[in-house]
Amino acid sequence: MRACDEVQGTFALTIEGRGFASKVSPGILTDDFFSSDCVSCGACVQACPTATLSEKSLIEIGTPDRSIITTCAYCGVGCSFKAEMRGDELVRMTPYKHGKANRGHSCVKGRFAYGYAMHQDRILKPMIRAKVTDPWKEVSWEEAIGYAASEFKRIQAEHGRDAVGGITSSRCTNEETFLVQKLVRAAFGNDWLRIGGLKGFADGSLGSTTALFFEPYRDAPDTRGLFFEQMLPEGIMLQRVAAADKLGLQVMIHAIGDRANACILDLYREVAEQNGPRDRRFRIEHAQHLRAADIPRFGRQKVIASMQPYHAADDGRWCEKRIGTERSRGTYAFRALLDSGAVLAFGTDWTVAPLNPMLGLKAAVTRQTLDGKHPDGWFPDQKITLDEAIRAYTVGSAYAEFAEHAKGALSPGKLADLVMLDRDLYRINPADIDQARVLLTVVDGRVVWEAK
Repeated sequence: MRACDEVQGTFALTIEGRGFASKVSPGILTDDFFSSDCVSCGACVQACPTATLSEKSLIEIGTPDRSIITTCAYCGVGCSFKAEMRGDELVRMTPYKHGKANRGHSCVKGRFAYGYAMHQDRILKPMIRAKVTDPWKEVSWEEAIGYAASEFKRIQAEHGRDAVGGITSSRCTNEETFLVQKLVRAAFGNDWLRIGGLKGFADGSLGSTTALFFEPYRDAPDTRGLFFEQMLPEGIMLQRVAAADKLGLQVMIHAIGDRANACILDLYREVAEQNGPRDRRFRIEHAQHLRAADIPRFGRQKVIASMQPYHAADDGRWCEKRIGTERSRGTYAFRALLDSGAVLAFGTDWTVAPLNPMLGLKAAVTRQTLDGKHPDGWFPDQKITLDEAIRAYTVGSAYAEFAEHAKGALSPGKLADLVMLDRDLYRINPADIDQARVLLTVVDGRVVWEAK
């Protein structure tokens, strides 16, 4: 993590409730950056006395034999701490009041966890200020997120793209749970930073034989795949999606196998009937293997097929060995989905697949596999045109995130986000699309990258 003194000290949260009041105000007044090698292991939260509910100061490792002054970035703020060690094991972490990072305040994440565990009616109020010497101003969450996004944009413009960094944690502790339950009620943010969707998982992947199918795998006949743990016990995902949809949040669920896709289509239909009509734009992430009977349901139910065409070029090498030829006909069924009236939203699935969208464009248009064994296309009846593929990457993807008013096309009033290529994709052999190189990248009307 790298934190900039122009961002630190301009955002705070006040935490109030019965018998508990605190202001979390990260702030440093230095002229340089500080850094941390934190990998969000969570050891500090386990060891920090403010984070453990029993408030133990020592864990069972024993007495420390040395101390290290370090920077904890677990919560994303960056606090100076004295880490007391025994060998390579962390025994205790205490605030280091002489450190420049957060001035030695106790762990923000620990405070949150302790406070929420003790008091169930927390109210968090975001506050902003232009500089650390200004008074705090209480604002809405939408204003706070918008302010943070504009500051990131300004600092990157002045100091370079690497001037601001962030850190995330995979651990869902008390404060994150509270935010989801109490604060996230609808999409908020702006064109640069926006929060408004929840993602879930219905099954696993084809490669690991955990994608859920109606029939057994051809090369692993003892399994049909399995539901992801979020789907269990039966009915729990329906409750979650219905609650999120009722609050106005967009829901997107990963589904690979034909049974997983059918189940999510059923679930989406039930939620829509239960909560009534609205522009909800449910999405299925991947929509990878579909029964012929389920393909028209995407258009009929207005479910967006969020797909990554590069996988067709990759999986086409071995998919039929795993599920057979007949089921493979419904794999990455771009043409059939479009013809049924579905909206396609293309992406790259990076980091699982290469980030370069030219590879995906070629795969959607030619359906040639990476091994070169299908020069005319793997199930060529599912090819789509170059124009359709580009629209899926641009217009379709913007629509899939309720952003078609701001991006997805070059037209007056929209963001000037574009790239210039070294060749006209419409004039070359589709098999050569992946050879195209970017010469210029423009974001919001500004040149942010140019080929040397």
